[in-house]
Amino acid sequence: MPSEKHNNRKIKEYISELLYSNNLSVQDGIVTKTGNNITIEKGIIGPLKIENNELRFSTVDIFDHPSDDIVIWRYMDWEKFEDLIKESKLYMSSPTKFTQDKREGFPTRDIKNFIKSAIENVYHLHLKPNYKKIIVGGIKLTGNSYRDLDVLTNMWKKIYSYCLPRFYISCWTERDYESEQMWKSYIEKEEDRKTAIAIKTTVGNLKKSLKSSGLFDLARVQYFDSKTLLQKTKEEYFRILQGVYPLVRYMLLNKRDYFKDDKEIRLMTDNLMQNRTQWEKTSILSFCGDSDFDYEQPLEFEAMKIPIDLQTLIKEIRISPWADSNFIDKVKELLEFQNIKGVQIEKSILFIDEIYVDL
Repeated sequence: MPSEKHNNRKIKEYISELLYSNNLSVQDGIVTKTGNNITIEKGIIGPLKIENNELRFSTVDIFDHPSDDIVIWRYMDWEKFEDLIKESKLYMSSPTKFTQDKREGFPTRDIKNFIKSAIENVYHLHLKPNYKKIIVGGIKLTGNSYRDLDVLTNMWKKIYSYCLPRFYISCWTERDYESEQMWKSYIEKEEDRKTAIAIKTTVGNLKKSLKSSGLFDLARVQYFDSKTLLQKTKEEYFRILQGVYPLVRYMLLNKRDYFKDDKEIRLMTDNLMQNRTQWEKTSILSFCGDSDFDYEQPLEFEAMKIPIDLQTLIKEIRISPWADSNFIDKVKELLEFQNIKGVQIEKSILFIDEIYVDL
């Protein structure tokens, strides 16, 4: 559970935002509004803004955003498919629950080295000479370079560990055709492949089908060389490193080249910016955080389920090449029961041999 200090701070922040959104102030020493600033006790937060709860897709140019006509596939076992159809909700998992890559979203060594170097430069040029007067993210500096740098360089890892599991992802693969590799990659257990399906749609249909609010990324995963890492210029690193939150977001859309055959497109959102106070957002944006924030509080939930219009999303369903002949009827019955119409359903042709000549 978050600490009492953390919870008290959160309550004060919610009160201040509520007052500000209604152009009110309390002159009792607790919350005061002065111009565009909200003052709580001794801390100034502002200007505060209430988030617009509309559905938005990121257009950040460091990500590769596919056009709406790109064909994408989502492979799943029967249990996941049945859950999708019956609930009309798209399952989005925390990356810490992925089984394929145990270091999903982890920062690379070159990122770590760049951050370490940047912190050391700032410390020796600006912080150490004035260490008695400066508090960084609630951290009181001692003037001891080894001690101070150790605390500062480890703080961003603590914030990173808090942010990473609070992103939620739905993985799709970009292809014009089905793939045996994808059947086996996404359906790990052989017994589940007999009742697996693949949904074929487009990027545009996926976007239009979402019945949600908030900010989503819909972008291609970019694959980097595992030996040379990201190899960015100093200016490019600074663009990526706008804070811990955007760094995590960036790394979740970059993977080692071992996985490049997946040709993955990710739909991604988070539980870090939506419906959060300004203090909470600031605490996960900076590299030194906030001493009042509890970065070790437990994960609120391991997955998100986003409401979705299945009629818009699903245009074609491909039945597993390992499925029995009557499995297609089971799929049709489920769709009919949920009143989903006009979906093309076909059995995989991966193992059909009529195109070959007998020798």
